[in-house]
Amino acid sequence: MAAYYVMKPVREAFFLDTQGFANVPKVHMLACVATLVAVLAYEFVARYIRGGRLAIFGQPLLAGGIVCFWGAAQLAPKYDLLPWIYYLGVALFSSFAVAFFWSLTHTVFTPEESKIHYGWIGAGGIAGGSF
Repeated sequence: MAAYYVMKPVREAFFLDTQGFANVPKVHMLACVATLVAVLAYEFVARYIRGGRLAIFGQPLLAGGIVCFWGAAQLAPKYDLLPWIYYLGVALFSSFAVAFFWSLTHTVFTPEESKIHYGWIGAGGIAGGSF
């Protein structure tokens, strides 16, 4: 999640600087639709690939996406679609990084253990994000 806390302000500044404030409602609506489609696809894939494996395969995809955005920004910083694609990518990253994390924890802990540990894990995530 630390990557998200770095990418989100960059996303906002990049989008506002290149696309202007008038396009913010449009990109938010597009992000909602993209997230809906991605979550439905995730739900379909999660039926066949369980918890830990899904997280292990999904995290490199998220990291690869960050590298691709960085490369695209180096090659074509003024490309008109790049701010839109980056905005959507960061929105999806935030949703799926969390989903992959909890998918992995559900395979590590039993239901009894999760009742003990999940509160501490969540509190640690909030404290780390705040820090």
